[in-house]
Amino acid sequence: EHFGGAPWALTLFGVRFTDPYAALSVLVQGELLPVATLVGALLPLALAALLGKVFCSFLCPARLAFEVTGAMRLGLIRLGVPLPALRLPRLGLWVGLALVLFAAGSGAATAHFILPYVAATSGIIGLIIGGSMTASGVAFLGMLSADLLVAPGQVCRSLCPTGALLEVVGRKSLLRLEKEPEPCPTSCNLCQRACP
Repeated sequence: EHFGGAPWALTLFGVRFTDPYAALSVLVQGELLPVATLVGALLPLALAALLGKVFCSFLCPARLAFEVTGAMRLGLIRLGVPLPALRLPRLGLWVGLALVLFAAGSGAATAHFILPYVAATSGIIGLIIGGSMTASGVAFLGMLSADLLVAPGQVCRSLCPTGALLEVVGRKSLLRLEKEPEPCPTSCNLCQRACP
């Protein structure tokens, strides 16, 4: 199989989740995917249509690492370390298009360097099996460093292709969380700072 064995593999009703971009990366090479894998690629999209970006908020394994870098950043700021906070334009869909186009010529492994949770998984597997840091692990450490030092929350918010795709699909989700305007003063932005 093309996908599987990840430490955070997720199965729902017997169907294994597959990242839509990872599936597209294989399809553009002219390979056929098993029906179960195609259905698995539709599962995150269906979940987003129903619940919004719940994958990014609660299921993405890279999210935990970004939460840790966010806490570390807050600690550094409280210690008086000046850190910039760059805001990037939302480029996730363009990054996804580049991923698929690049994968057409170089292979599906391209996803290991661009999708944050795939890079994290590949890096961990490389450490466990090979005993050394892999290129995808280095790519993930670069993402974490950017999140910690210069662009908090921007890898997920602005660059992750899967997050961008799920955001588009989830814009009209059937169920959604919304901030109630009454209990918060207009100057309060704690929600946005906690979950950019």
